[in-house]
Amino acid sequence: MENSDNIKTVRELLVLLGSERVRLAAYGDGDPSERSGQKPGEKALIQAAWKNEFPAKLFGVVEGLCIQEGIECPRDLFGFQFAHCEGLA
Repeated sequence: MENSDNIKTVRELLVLLGSERVRLAAYGDGDPSERSGQKPGEKALIQAAWKNEFPAKLFGVVEGLCIQEGIECPRDLFGFQFAHCEGLA
């Protein structure tokens, strides 16, 4: 697998995988919104690139695409929330 140390941003990963490919895999090919004209998931991916953080719920989809391309999926580009586990060994 290619080293993910080279991938530093959500935007870089979207370019490598193809943002449309990620959008289709994550959100499907639904009709554009009547109000915004955007396809399902377009706004979420634009916001992810702007915030430099994918929603955690997309990890499985993005990781699967990374595996197909033979690149590592940098977990630090996802908005995981971890509970504090004080006292656990």
